[in-house]
Order: sequence, then C-alpha cells, then structure tokens
Amino acid sequence: MSTSLATLRAEPKEELVNKLARARATLKSMKEGTKHGVGMVKIQVLAGAGGAFAGWVSVKHPTINLPVLGPTPTEQVVGAVLAAISIFDLADGYDEDVAYVAAGLMGATAAKKVATLVSR
Repeated sequence: MSTSLATLRAEPKEELVNKLARARATLKSMKEGTKHGVGMVKIQVLAGAGGAFAGWVSVKHPTINLPVLGPTPTEQVVGAVLAAISIFDLADGYDEDVAYVAAGLMGATAAKKVATLVSR
C-alpha cells in the first residue's frame, strides 16, 4: 500500500498517528510470529537429530550390557541419560535443547517398538 507525501500531509494528524500505531502493532505481531516460528523449527531439528542419532546408534551399537538390566538398547539408555541431564538442569542453559534431543531418541525407540508390534 503506497501513500504519497501529499496525501499524508492532507490527512489529520490524529489519523496519521493511528496509522503509525497500527503499523507498529503489525510489525510487533510479525516479529513475535517469526520468533515463534524459529523456535518451532529449532525444536523440530533437535528432535529430528535425536531420532536420526537413535537410528545410527541402534545399527552401530545396538545394546549396552547394564549390570542389573542386562542387554539394553543403546538409544534407550542414551535417551534416559539425556532426559536426566535435562531434568536435573545439568546442561548449563541448554536443558530444553537436550530434552528435545532426548524426545527424538525416545520417539524413535517408541516407533521401533510399534513397528515390531504391528508387523506381527
């Protein structure tokens, strides 16, 4: 929407102030929407990285022998450790990021379990 300088001069000052206020509100809304969108992309990338790591580690190092549990899927152990790190605030400000990666690991593990159940 283009407005010429002559048109702006002809409008009452109050209307110009209202237009400016609406423009500022629109910019603020756009800024908040962009910030939210970037945050959502970050969550998706971190969770996706956790899922990809779960796939890699399940092929390269399928199990860890734990003293009490015996052979345990590595992605479950790593996911649980990352979740604990996040829960106990041990990641120095990156607790949410660690939690998203742990969620990706756990999601991939759950998907693998469901695929096994469905294929029977």
